[in-house]
Amino acid sequence: MQVSSWRRRWRWRNQPASSLTNYSRHHTQAGDLAIPLQILLLLTLLGFIPALLIAMTSFTRIVIVLSLLRQALGVQQVPPNQVLIGLALLLTIFIMRPVGERLHTQVVQPYLEQRLTTPAALQEAMEPLRDFHATPDP
Repeated sequence: MQVSSWRRRWRWRNQPASSLTNYSRHHTQAGDLAIPLQILLLLTLLGFIPALLIAMTSFTRIVIVLSLLRQALGVQQVPPNQVLIGLALLLTIFIMRPVGERLHTQVVQPYLEQRLTTPAALQEAMEPLRDFHATPDP
């Protein structure tokens, strides 16, 4: 009985991974990237998320204001830096929610429904971010 289960596992491991290549050949559009390149791009973007958080949101401003407020109150380490960063992250999510909803409806949903190619989706994603950065602070 152990021999048959070993053979089943061995057959499963030696099968070619043709399903992924067949999927990538038949389900991509002309301007789209291949699936392995999309995965590589996604993993690369995951590495840049902290830099994007600092550069493209008001996270840095909020951290600076909270740090100045802590200094103005005359306390050095209360609340700790981790609490300030957590508060700044929550406030950043609250501030960026309308932009995220707009990106989801205008870019992510059409891209997942394959109405947009990858380059077109990236172009469309720039507009809400530009509008957010161009809006003057009240």
